Amino acid sequence: MWLLFALGSVTIGAITNVLDSAIVKNISDNPKMLLRERSIAMLFWLTLIALLTDISTTWKLPLILVGLTILIADWVYYSIIKKIDISIVNASGAMITIFLSLFGVIVFRETLSIYQIAGIAAITGSMLYLSYSNKPSAALYTIGWLLLLVTLYVPKAIVRKAALEAGESEIASFFWPLTSYAVASFIFIIFKDKKSYDKRLSWKLRKIMIVNVGLTFCGVFLFIKALNIGPLSLVSTVPNLQTFLTLGIAAIATKYIPNYKPKEVFSAQSIRTKLICFCIVIIGLTAVSFL
Repeated sequence: MWLLFALGSVTIGAITNVLDSAIVKNISDNPKMLLRERSIAMLFWLTLIALLTDISTTWKLPLILVGLTILIADWVYYSIIKKIDISIVNASGAMITIFLSLFGVIVFRETLSIYQIAGIAAITGSMLYLSYSNKPSAALYTIGWLLLLVTLYVPKAIVRKAALEAGESEIASFFWPLTSYAVASFIFIIFKDKKSYDKRLSWKLRKIMIVNVGLTFCGVFLFIKALNIGPLSLVSTVPNLQTFLTLGIAAIATKYIPNYKPKEVFSAQSIRTKLICFCIVIIGLTAVSFL
């Protein structure tokens, strides 16, 4: 059952990633404006959730702190998707599995089999090659940003899993990180940087963001349900399938709604390289998680 929840989360995540890329490419590439509009849409949905559900928890502080790391990670995410193909950014999720595996070894004294070590090597090597083939002169630049993004996103899965294991509710694990994210974004971006406000774009962007955030919330909640009933090492592997879905959805968007196409290179060489690397990643992830 956890796999169905995780796959649902991945599918929704691929759709919102392509929508994010299309917004950045065609509507606004200002991270401050995007985060401000995202925070407004989040507060709209979170207010409804607070009114309709029980959000009490004893893990409030760590969940709030995780929300702040997600905010910083999203700032980095919006900053790089206008420079790097969305499928390559999305492929960085493979590195999260490596980080979680290392976390288990260092903190919980878990052991790695020879197959898992080989899987980690395959994932790392394919990511290095994918970054290099995208723009050889900027390989270190790409890898550096992706590593920063992964480092900032890793804590949310660990803390949420720990909270669920401690008996906290799924809705509390969902609500408090997102609330701290939205409130911090609202305070520091709206009030501290009013220059990023653009009335002409704001209402158009806000309507799209409300839909985008609603979908994102559905995906996040499905992932939390998967975490609640499935092992962290296996659940964290599934989101890497999102790369394939993102590439396919981006191709459909480019063909049928070219006015809002995302940033993605679809040359024959680019597609061949990405598919080879993504297949290696999946093989590596299988070795890391199942062997």
